[in-house]
Amino acid sequence: MADGYVEITPAKLQTAEGLRELNRMLKFLFDKCPANGDNRDISYGYGSPENAVAKSVGALFLRLDGGATTTLYVKTSGSGATGWTAK
Repeated sequence: MADGYVEITPAKLQTAEGLRELNRMLKFLFDKCPANGDNRDISYGYGSPENAVAKSVGALFLRLDGGATTTLYVKTSGSGATGWTAK
């Protein structure tokens, strides 16, 4: 880690260590995000946000127990708790 930069490669995301590092960084970003009541644009938790987390299109959800393609979700459509896409 030089100058605070940590490279998270697709190969590294296939490891438990890489996922832990990504989750640590995402939680750090979340904690720095200013709160806006229940309308915070970034939220985190366990499990998929689909049918569980109501946000507006463009919101992010950081899944703490996610895998290589299910750690970050983006609200891409719909209203309420539907329309989440795993990235």
